[in-house]
Amino acid sequence: MRRWKQTVAVILTAMLMVTGCGAGGTASTGGTTSTGSTNSEGGTTSTGGTASTGGTTSTGGTTSADAAYSSEDIDSHQDENEEEGEYSRAIAKRSQSREDSDPTITPLDPPGKAGKKSRKKAYTVMIYMVGSDLESKLGCATNDIEEIDSAALDFGSFNVVVFTGGSSRWVGGVPCNYNCVLDMSRTGADRIVAQTKGNANMGDPQTLSSFLNFCGEYYPADHNALILWDHGGGPLWGYGNDELYDSDSLLLDEMRAAMDASPFHGGENGKKLD
Repeated sequence: MRRWKQTVAVILTAMLMVTGCGAGGTASTGGTTSTGSTNSEGGTTSTGGTASTGGTTSTGGTTSADAAYSSEDIDSHQDENEEEGEYSRAIAKRSQSREDSDPTITPLDPPGKAGKKSRKKAYTVMIYMVGSDLESKLGCATNDIEEIDSAALDFGSFNVVVFTGGSSRWVGGVPCNYNCVLDMSRTGADRIVAQTKGNANMGDPQTLSSFLNFCGEYYPADHNALILWDHGGGPLWGYGNDELYDSDSLLLDEMRAAMDASPFHGGENGKKLD
């Protein structure tokens, strides 16, 4: 239990050291966005100057559950919390068909409320949060969302937008049967400003580009940062572990394709992540 508390302390401290570039101290400058605060082994591999993944980067300021816990530790912790009712929420279906994944993000009605476009701000921090077993077993994603809430950010200058998915269940109030866009400047039910029709595969590059395009349209800013939150697998396995789609991940070429299909492709008419 002491090791669990120490790990959570690392998670909460590293995720939200908000600097001039965005939340978590993880967005770097110079047109490259680092996808995590805590790199385990290996260097980082850039995906064309717009997003990078570590050798075994645990993104979003989380330490890798594989490194910090044995499988017995994780199962024991899960069983303990289930007895206390912490994980009593609905569980999403696993092993879903990738052909059925629809990455379309639809703003919620009424347009004058949840679907209203934000005025242009100085920074937009986009967090692509693949919950995976880090959330379903340990609640790490929920912890980081709560830490953002407690950071007292200046939402007059910042947009912080979180896209959730890839976990069979969420400890907090995030639905598990579809992907959600969370506007962190809002509270309660108003926080969910858009959603997919069902569970979109977070390992599909079209899902990532759909989120980036949504943010580019609804949350314009002078500077933009992208945080890829979840396990990292380096140049061989890429990033992310969607446990609803047989642990599908985003490979480096898929991340490159997602960036090319977004406003942040860095080309002649594109924006850069900074």
